[in-house]
Amino acid sequence: TLDELPAMLHKLKVRAESFDTWANKVRVALEVEDGRKRSLEELRALESEARERRFPNSELLQRLKNCLSEAEA
Repeated sequence: TLDELPAMLHKLKVRAESFDTWANKVRVALEVEDGRKRSLEELRALESEARERRFPNSELLQRLKNCLSEAEA
C-alpha cells in the first residue's frame, strides 16, 4: 500500500548504499589503489560479505572470486 512505500524506499536505499560501500572496498582491494596489497583473509571476508548480504552476481564479484581462485591455486 501507499503507507508502506516510504519504509520500502528506505530499505532499498540502505541496501543500495551497502552494496556501493562493498563495491568500493572491492575495487580498492583489487586495484591496490592505496599501494597496499590485501591479504587472502581480507578478500575472503569481502566475498563472504557479498554472500551473506545476498548481493547480486556482478562483474566485480566475479573478479573477486577469480582473484581468490588464482591466489588459492
